[in-house]
Amino acid sequence: MSFHALGQDHHYHSRLHRRHISLPVALRTEQGIAVRAMTQDLSTGGLCVKSNQSLNEGQAGTLELMLPPDVTVRAPATVVWLRPGKAGENSYGLRFDDLAASDLVAIFRTVTNTLDDPFADPVGRLATA
Repeated sequence: MSFHALGQDHHYHSRLHRRHISLPVALRTEQGIAVRAMTQDLSTGGLCVKSNQSLNEGQAGTLELMLPPDVTVRAPATVVWLRPGKAGENSYGLRFDDLAASDLVAIFRTVTNTLDDPFADPVGRLATA
């Protein structure tokens, strides 16, 4: 079972809870180009990465992301925005286009920092009165 990324517009994704975290990312574009990057932040809807390799808005591919402690997420993703940076290192916003349920849970646990307890309630929504 897989889940389509929550929402499709950039404005929705910018409102998702995200975590500033630096993790290695590999993206293979549909054209077969291999791009290496590092995350700047991560959410269940996508991620911001920095890379000295070029990508274009709308470019799609498959990304591989290593999450702590030892989880590999592989998912289709699309570049939804880019910002030129200094010395050729650009920032890119990538949207997850489809996530396996297990990958969604792993990303959620990483973003909410609930790695030790998969059933933790990081925002207190399950508390009873």
